[in-house]
Amino acid sequence: MDAIRQALRVAQQSIAPVTGTTAQFTSLGTLDSTIRSYELALDTVTPLTAASTATDLHAQLQSTHSTISDTNKQHYIALNKLSRAIDKRFPVSAHDLIDPSLFSSDTCTRALDNVVLDYLLRAGYADVAHVFAEETGLGMPEQQAHLYAKLGALCHTLAHGTLQPMLEWALAHREALRVRESPLEYLLFRQTFLNIMRGQASGVSLAPAQTKSRTNISAAYHYGRKHFVPYLGTHLNEIQRLFMLLLYVPEFHIDAAGASLQPPPSTEALLSFVPPLYRSAVTSLSTSYEQIAEQLYADYCALAGIPQRGPLQVSVDVGANIALRRIIKARSVMKDSKNGWSQADELPIEIPLPAELQFHSTFLCPVSKEPGTENNPPMMLPCGHVLCRDSLTHVARGVRVKCPYCPVESNAKDALRLYF
Repeated sequence: MDAIRQALRVAQQSIAPVTGTTAQFTSLGTLDSTIRSYELALDTVTPLTAASTATDLHAQLQSTHSTISDTNKQHYIALNKLSRAIDKRFPVSAHDLIDPSLFSSDTCTRALDNVVLDYLLRAGYADVAHVFAEETGLGMPEQQAHLYAKLGALCHTLAHGTLQPMLEWALAHREALRVRESPLEYLLFRQTFLNIMRGQASGVSLAPAQTKSRTNISAAYHYGRKHFVPYLGTHLNEIQRLFMLLLYVPEFHIDAAGASLQPPPSTEALLSFVPPLYRSAVTSLSTSYEQIAEQLYADYCALAGIPQRGPLQVSVDVGANIALRRIIKARSVMKDSKNGWSQADELPIEIPLPAELQFHSTFLCPVSKEPGTENNPPMMLPCGHVLCRDSLTHVARGVRVKCPYCPVESNAKDALRLYF
């Protein structure tokens, strides 16, 4: 997709000089200038100047023709590059892969509508989701809509640099986050500490102090002493570096919410005071917010019982970005070799998936070397060894089964199905 985006930018740049109002020479401007020159010549030409006027007009016409031709040439070259980039990305049409009967039944159509509705709620398009639910007759899932709305509100406050609502949510779910071993609460305390130190905090309730004596250094110091104690066992080295920062950054007065009373120093100004060992805490502000957003999203979805990745996103990521090109290529190769798909419920090739898109394990039978399926699931023998059901039937002698990996014999009925 990067090649397509680059080709599209080149095409847009080739169009800009033609349509731009600030360009000195444009195709339309040059053509209008030539027309005005011809109209002026018709009004002012005399028998004595006819020859020279015709020569000048001919030269201007040639120049106009050259300018327009060059502009069009650059434009069509850019369009051809864009077309080639698209063809390279999608070499073969995918229409032949689409089953005409797909989503023809009411059950499938309703499932697709639910996926779209989930995406609209997840993306924060609540108004569009209500209209969509009404027109499709699905009905609005109020509990699901509320969960997504709450998540959207938390992410919105984070985008505006306010951490307090998220910190309140994390404290309200402290025990559940500890069970998940989530670092979210510590990340929020750390970022608030840094924001106070930089004079860029918002909505923080600092300890009471005289306005004249409240500075970024003292406020950050007391905030860290109050909130970092539970994390000394797991983040001691980083906490020590955070407190060491207070020895180097400039001191200035802040208000009760942690914001500087005057324009706070820029990142470049702070870096001039901080040794190289501690500069990462100053320069990683945007990265820290991204880390907090990712952790919040993961924790919120886990506690709310909703998938972190929506079904529509997973389908597009796996289907369009990973599987489609490989399936088209495999189909082309199989068509050239006059082979077809032997089974309708499986793909002719393996589709490699990244770890974040692998939601369950795949069992490979150690006897047949075949993956487990619904019709041939993994079965665990009483001795603890596992093999697929077909292999179990193959090695059984009547009702007795001898494990192929140990001397234990057992009854075939005692084998238990495993779910991965």
